[in-house]
Amino acid sequence: MRSSVIAAGLLILSALAACGGGSPAASCYEDSTEFIATVDDLKRRWDDALEVAQTMSRITLPGYIPDLQVLRREAEDLTPPDCD
Repeated sequence: MRSSVIAAGLLILSALAACGGGSPAASCYEDSTEFIATVDDLKRRWDDALEVAQTMSRITLPGYIPDLQVLRREAEDLTPPDCD
């Protein structure tokens, strides 16, 4: 749980850092808002999947690992908005 919160925080910070300081342009703000919503959704799905995985027995867990890997790949494929 803690690692997912940290990962989500880092993704949000990278999106905001890409927008630069001061007041961001409208398109950058909209892109960042959309990106943050995507990260929040992914984080919720990861937390749900992790909670289910933690309740499974060791024997049934290997069948659930591909679901967690899909979520991990989705997170790796996220690209913060390019706000120049």
